[in-house]
Amino acid sequence: MTQFELSENLDGPALFQPEAKKDKMEGQGLTAILEDALSSCQEIPFMAIDHEESSEKINGKYHYAVVILLGIQVFFDVLVPDGEFPDECEIKIRDILSGSVKTFLVEHIKAFPFRSYHTEKKSYLRIYTNSTGSRKTAIKAVQDNNFETASDDLYSFHHKVA
Repeated sequence: MTQFELSENLDGPALFQPEAKKDKMEGQGLTAILEDALSSCQEIPFMAIDHEESSEKINGKYHYAVVILLGIQVFFDVLVPDGEFPDECEIKIRDILSGSVKTFLVEHIKAFPFRSYHTEKKSYLRIYTNSTGSRKTAIKAVQDNNFETASDDLYSFHHKVA
């Protein structure tokens, strides 16, 4: 797949430096590439896999970096129990969440569960919330009503449906 095709599929800039840019920056290291991108106000795509807070001093003065993440939807998934239709399950989930979360959206999806082996995709309800706090409240409310959830880890993002 070419960079253009990748950009079209991702609906955004490709995650690679163009070849000419690579040649220009060859041997200068990641710091030089980042400084060049920052000085020319380019977007710097990255994937956050962990986060921590720290304080750094340069020449005795504190320096801070602010990272603003936009366009990332906060969600978790609810497994539709066997023998139940997604629409029936959605009504139950909406009743549960209406008392604990102000705003949420529900989407029907089919996916292979992350845990154990399955030959067929299962039905899930994907629940979108406005914040990680609302997500946490919603997950607890759904789990307290004996529904199985996925994409529900509160500290990392490894429990996903495929």
